Amino acid sequence: MKKILFVINDADFFISHRLPIAKFLIENGYEVHLATSGEMLPIYNEIGLSFHKLEVTRKGMSPIYELRLIFQLHKLFILLKPDLVHLVTIKPYLYGGIVARLTKVPAVVSAISGLGFDFMSSGSKAKFLRALLYPFYKFAFRHKNQLVIFQNEDDAGFLVNWGFNQGVIDSSKVRLLRGSGVNLKIHQYSTEPQGKVIITFVARLLVDKGIREFIDASRILNENGTKATFWIVGDIDEGNQKSVTREEIESWKQLPNVRFFGFQENIADLYSKSNIACLPSYREGLPKSLVEAAACGRAVVTTDVPGCRDAIEANKTGLLVPINNSEALADAIQYLIENPDVRKRMGVAGRALAEKDFAIEKIVTDHMKIYWKLLGGERLTSRKLLFVVNVDWFFLSHRLPIALEAMRQGYEVHIATALTDQLAVLQNYGFVVHPLTLNRSGVGLWAIAKPFWQIFRVCKIIKPDVVHFVTIKPVLLGGVAARLARVPAIVSAVSGLGFVFVSKGMTAAIRRWVVKHLYRMALGHINLRVIFQNSNDLSSLSSLVDLPDRKVSMIRGSGADLSQYSVTPLPMDVPVVLLAARLLVDKGVREFVQSAQILRKRGLSSKDVRFVVVGKPDLDNPHSLHPDELAQWTDEGAVELWGHRTDMPQVMASAHVVVLPSYYGIIQPCI
Repeated sequence: MKKILFVINDADFFISHRLPIAKFLIENGYEVHLATSGEMLPIYNEIGLSFHKLEVTRKGMSPIYELRLIFQLHKLFILLKPDLVHLVTIKPYLYGGIVARLTKVPAVVSAISGLGFDFMSSGSKAKFLRALLYPFYKFAFRHKNQLVIFQNEDDAGFLVNWGFNQGVIDSSKVRLLRGSGVNLKIHQYSTEPQGKVIITFVARLLVDKGIREFIDASRILNENGTKATFWIVGDIDEGNQKSVTREEIESWKQLPNVRFFGFQENIADLYSKSNIACLPSYREGLPKSLVEAAACGRAVVTTDVPGCRDAIEANKTGLLVPINNSEALADAIQYLIENPDVRKRMGVAGRALAEKDFAIEKIVTDHMKIYWKLLGGERLTSRKLLFVVNVDWFFLSHRLPIALEAMRQGYEVHIATALTDQLAVLQNYGFVVHPLTLNRSGVGLWAIAKPFWQIFRVCKIIKPDVVHFVTIKPVLLGGVAARLARVPAIVSAVSGLGFVFVSKGMTAAIRRWVVKHLYRMALGHINLRVIFQNSNDLSSLSSLVDLPDRKVSMIRGSGADLSQYSVTPLPMDVPVVLLAARLLVDKGVREFVQSAQILRKRGLSSKDVRFVVVGKPDLDNPHSLHPDELAQWTDEGAVELWGHRTDMPQVMASAHVVVLPSYYGIIQPCI
């Protein structure tokens, strides 16, 4: 059993910033130890964590205390003989890095969450201290098997280039991880509350967090008559020389538009009651509070400094202001107060950013990759997941969130699919792509044999632990191929039995006989789960294949991102009746257009109601509508054709009625 030791100066910081990583390690069979200040906490026993008390203080550089800490670390490293030590915050990564080299610890991870006040200051005292620290930093970061985690490029660049020659860190050892992650299940998107706008500051009450500028901005806005309330969440930090005083806080409490909450654990609840998040810090690693604000769907105002600017997308999820500039801060806050639509858009974009870059699952996975590399390539899991889908765009629209979550959980994700123009998109997500020659409309021998062989070959080469088949041909051909390739586990997503089951004639009858037996072979794997979206499909397939309950799962659709699709008031302009779908005959598009034509004849003009079709033909499908027919409809003025759209939340928000007169159960998609 591999042994991992975390060394960190403060227990609270470990719980708030590194606990999910430790839990994941423990759940996957690692022996995990924590060396930090404070006393034994119940949470350590709950998750199976071994605790070692350190005499570590964040303030001061007393030689006696510093030497005592170094000796404690030396004794602990010798006693435990960890396979890897993970050093977090300044004293641990400096002293721990030195001791790890002296005691020959096999692997070291050093996490730089910020360079500290002495690296920010331009004073002579700070310059002198940096000169004294330089050789210690250089020794601490010269372990042969070490990786150094930074939260922003500015901090990394400083240590890579600090001093002469190569600096104190070799650039090949640098890994950039954006923050410590956020639990998206706890920090959920919510719409803004009504009433007076609330601006929330969440941080330790330090001068360099910009708390004084925040207070100044509240005074400026109060004086110019702007109606808003400023919430301050946090407390002073007795161990930090930059902490504000109790006297300052008491004076600020007298301000009419300021409210103090002190330290709070339920930050998500406070953000849900706020409209804007603000952190005018002087420098950060990457502030967790801003990431949590983004996850909750709140627009952000922060400073254009390292760390803060890395937590947002400027002018998309928030606004950047100059450092130490109360007037600019007040102007930015006032702009967002006066523009609620901008706040909403930024909040939605912030949630999307949090899901993409800051989800705790992603951060945990990124840490695991670092551990695996340092431990000789040993993975905590060796799981490979292969998706087999008929075409790339369908995978992106219907299965992408599942694949991304699998990656966050440590899976190596492969995609086998027919390609259109989405190869680069798939690869940018980090998926391994295997092109398939898969014609959705073809049923000839070669149209079946070639993709069958391709799927079989991919399964034999990559040896996936699980294969997830989506749409009819992948389920049929892939299911058989995966059984022959001895894939351990199969998931088959069934969305219909195929056009062949409603066709008539001798040829169709022969094809039905073949397809029935293919279904029985494809779904005969011992370790199989079949996903249905509705009970009708389950009933139809059960008439062909004996599926025990243990092999069946009912999952209603492919899901909707509720952070993107939110409740909005009905538009006040002309009512819009919307059909959004691939433009196929069996989606009922002709019936929709005919209904529009009937209502036009009854006297309803475009000033009374608009009929809108969103989508494009699917020319690989035999039931696709022809572009000439679409052009005729628009020329007649019966409907508006908006084509393919990527902004469906906005499209749906513009509609008053949504229609889909599909033929489901009469004409199924082709196999």
